[in-house]
This record gives sequence, C-alpha cells and structure tokens, in this order.
Amino acid sequence: MKNNKIIGVSPFLIVILSLIIGCQGGPEGTIQKEDINTDSWPGKVEKALGQLSDSVMLDSQIVAFMVDRKFTQKWGYRYLNEPEFKKLIHAHFDSLRYEGLPVDAVLMDFLKRQTKATDDVDYIDENSAILIDVALSHAILACKIWHDWSFFNPTEYVKIFKSKALLRVKSPNYLDSISKLDISGFVKREKVDPEYRRLIEEFKKVYNQAKDTFDSPTDNLKRTLVLGDSSARLKLVKIRLQQLGYGPFGKLNAQFTNQLKEQLQKWQSDNGMSDDGKLGYASDEKLFLGRSKKLQKLALALDRQRWLRQFKVGSRYVWVNLASARVNLVSTNPQISFSTCSGRRPDDKSDMRTPQLLSIVNYVLAYPYWVAPTSIGSKELFPAVRKDHGYLAKHKYELVKDGVVISDSTVDWKSLNSRNLPFYFRQTPGLHNALGLMKFNIINDMSIYMHDTPSKGAFKNSYRWVSHGCVRLEQPLEMAKFLLSENNEKDIRIPEIVYGKRKRTATDTFSGHQSIRIMLKKPVPVLFDYRCAWFDDSVNKFEYSCDIYSYDEALIAEAKRRGWIFAY
Repeated sequence: MKNNKIIGVSPFLIVILSLIIGCQGGPEGTIQKEDINTDSWPGKVEKALGQLSDSVMLDSQIVAFMVDRKFTQKWGYRYLNEPEFKKLIHAHFDSLRYEGLPVDAVLMDFLKRQTKATDDVDYIDENSAILIDVALSHAILACKIWHDWSFFNPTEYVKIFKSKALLRVKSPNYLDSISKLDISGFVKREKVDPEYRRLIEEFKKVYNQAKDTFDSPTDNLKRTLVLGDSSARLKLVKIRLQQLGYGPFGKLNAQFTNQLKEQLQKWQSDNGMSDDGKLGYASDEKLFLGRSKKLQKLALALDRQRWLRQFKVGSRYVWVNLASARVNLVSTNPQISFSTCSGRRPDDKSDMRTPQLLSIVNYVLAYPYWVAPTSIGSKELFPAVRKDHGYLAKHKYELVKDGVVISDSTVDWKSLNSRNLPFYFRQTPGLHNALGLMKFNIINDMSIYMHDTPSKGAFKNSYRWVSHGCVRLEQPLEMAKFLLSENNEKDIRIPEIVYGKRKRTATDTFSGHQSIRIMLKKPVPVLFDYRCAWFDDSVNKFEYSCDIYSYDEALIAEAKRRGWIFAY
C-alpha cells in the first residue's frame, strides 16, 4: 500500500455538488430513486472514474477493488435507503474520531448528509448516485485500510525511526476482506480487543473535555533547563505556571531566574515530583499535558495497537514500554509490572536508544559472562586500562583472544590503539557483573537483550533512560519465574537458588558461579513497544509519559507531511 490518502476533498465535492445542485426537486434529467437500475452501472462507474481522474487523487486500492468487481460497485447507494444501514454508517463515521484515525471530516460530514438527504427527496440524478456510491465505498475502504494496518506499517517505522519488526506478517488482502460487502461486520470489529477498547474510551473521555486554554511548545525538550539558562520555552513555562496559580512573575521573558526556580519547585512538590527546580523531561511533559497533547498520544497508541494486532503474540508475552521505562508480564493472570532502564537519548555523538522490536525469548542464562561490545571495549574500557593497569583486576575483567583467556601482562598496551585491539574484554560472572545474575536472551541481530544489573539505585529515579541499549530489569527473578513457568521443577528452582530464595540440594548439579543456560520449553514472545499513553493496571488508570526518544514527534511530522493533521 503506497498511498492511503482519501480522495482530495475540495475538487471531489465540487464535482459531486455540481451534479447534485438542482436535482432535489425533480428537474428534467432526474429520475425517481426507486427507478435507478444499478445493473447498468458498471460502464457508468468506469466512465465516472475517468472523469474524476484529472481532478482528484483516487487511492489505488479503491480502483483495484472496482476493477476486481468489474465496476459493479453499488454497495453504498444500494443500501442508502435502508434504516439499519444508515444507522450503522452514521455510527461508524461518529466512532472514527474516537479511534484517532485521520479521516477527512469534511468528506465524512458530506456522506452523512447525503444519506440523510435521501429521506427527503424523491428524485436524484443517476450520475450523482454513482458518485455518492464511489465516495462512500472509497471512504469506507480507506478507513478499513488504516484500521487493519495502521497509518505506518512496520517497513515505514524502520524508515522513520530506529526499529525492527523481526516477526514478519503478510499485509492483509483488502479486496478479499470486503468482498462480501459486510458493513455491519466492519462496524462491529472492535468487540474482541479489550486494550483497543480501553484506548477508545480514554480518547472519547479526553475528546469531550474542554479545549486547552494555554499554548504548548511545538517541539520536545532537547535538554534539561536550569537556573541561568535562556530559552524561548521558558516564557511559555512562566505563563503556564501563572495559569496554575504559581507566581506571578515580574517579567514573562525567556530567562531562567531565581523566582522561576522557586515557583517551579513549589509546583513540583505539589505534584509529587522531585523538587529540584529544574525543567527536565518529566516536568516539561506534565506542565504542558493538556487535551491536545493527550489526544495526540492516544491517537498514536491506537495506531500502534492496530499494528500489533497483525502479530499473533498470544495471551502470554513480555511487553516493554520504552516510553515509560516499564515492563509488563502479560498473561491470563493479573499482570506483573515493574521498572526498567532503557537506552539513552541520542545526542550529537551517539544514538543508544533501545530499538523497537518483536521477537521471542528463547533462553535464560544464570551467572552470565558479559562480553563488552566492541564500541564499549574500545571507547571506554581500553582507555581506562591504559590509565590504570589495575582496572581489569579491580572490575574482574578478562582478556580473550581467539577463544582463549590471556594474561594482561603479555599485552604491550603502548603499541595498541582503540582501532586495532587483538582481543575482547569479558567480565566474569557474579554480583559485580554488568548483567547482574541473569540474562534473558532475545533472538535478534542487534545484540539486544534483557538483564539484571548491580546498579539497583537507578530504578528509584524517574529518569531511567541510562543504558547502552539493552533493557535492565528491576525484578529479574519475577521475569525468570514468568518465562520458565512451563519448564520443569528443576529449571524453575535455578533462579530461586541464584537469588537466595531456595537452598541448594544434592539434585542441583551446578556449583559456584557456573554459567547455566536454561532453554525455555516454550519460547515467549517479547515486544519492545513505544507508547506515551497506556493503561497502567497497577494503579488502574491511564498514564502519560514524555516523548523521550522523540519517536512520536517524528511520526506526527510524517503524518503532517502526508496531509494527516492531528487537529484536536
């Protein structure tokens, strides 16, 4: 699908309205509605499409659909006078706004008015009836394409930002999916997706709230702003704080003053945030989180949920939300949720964002070695060792060359540089290890996995995007128990022994800090997703997070480039 855009409305409406004007009272050239013979439409529909081709942009899917049906379209006008059909189509158009779909409101309103207008007239021009039919068919098909496959399919995600969908699925066959012309089935499509339904309900709730009375920044915060900084954003911050009852400020300028710091600290304290008096990502997000911003986040969350439905992840899977730095262990039982640490925000030097992916966890590794990636070995560890020759022993690293551990005393460190290292760095298993006591392997070609960490303090912070790209887990034992729940008792005991929850017995054959690979009896799907709006089961309400990786910002810009404006 190369182009999902609805018919260009202005010229399309001009064509249709010019055909309809003057036909409401039965002038010459019109016929009674019941006398319209739709069996004669194929040639006329083909001719109408030819007339429209120069003035409007027709989606290739609707043209293909019409050709496939030999131009015997007639599903719109055919049912136009049936009360049940009209009820369904009206409900469908009304519901689209709550699904965050970028449908053209003008076209939707036009089609609704036309279905209503047929109640009041006895005569209609046949060409007008054909064009109304084409418009209705095109609108419903375009909406179905969006609904079935989202605005941005997985290949487009890769182009727009760092991501990879590792389990591929075929694009749905749109022609087959509506060949039965089952409008009622299409309208009732959402009764089987509870997560989608929750998103729609939240969208509806926010949509019906009063519109924002404040101006928000048009871009994401790029860095934390502190006392003494200057930024045009700070003027909006002062105005917003005044609206919320903080201040007043003597000057609404772009300077970060002592008064702004004091008032920001008061607002942070009143809202249960760290009152550091800095404008960080969390403070900026909460300060400007209004109706418009929530609806944008929900619209993109709905889109991602539509995309996710194309993949058969089942009822038991791991869902990591990179935007909230949280992981959910999803099953038929109550969900377990806890914090994660994900990849860092990109800067001018590097991009360590954790990629979006969909794959499977295939084994758990207890007491893992950590092999430092080449980039970390050359840029961080090598300079540290040259500066302090005791660094390797202090942090329990080994040097491995051609699969064999070598002594650091045999290395001529002065003759080496970061680009020609003949060995790699490997950290021995134990509490000191960068991976902690557990690693959870994910099948992918980006060296991305989940793991324990000796740095537990980071999980207490609201800002947890601090890793090199992999995902650190606050509760690795819970993850191990979830993944191994279908393995035998011997396998399930190992993580509990590793974390001191069970004592070792004679039947437990491993010793010390020996690395143990436990293959999952049934691999578990894992989704690294990115949603700035999600339902948090632990607190039973919707939560919103900042667009930490600027992925939503990139998607909104792309949507606007395509002409899909999020006008809420």
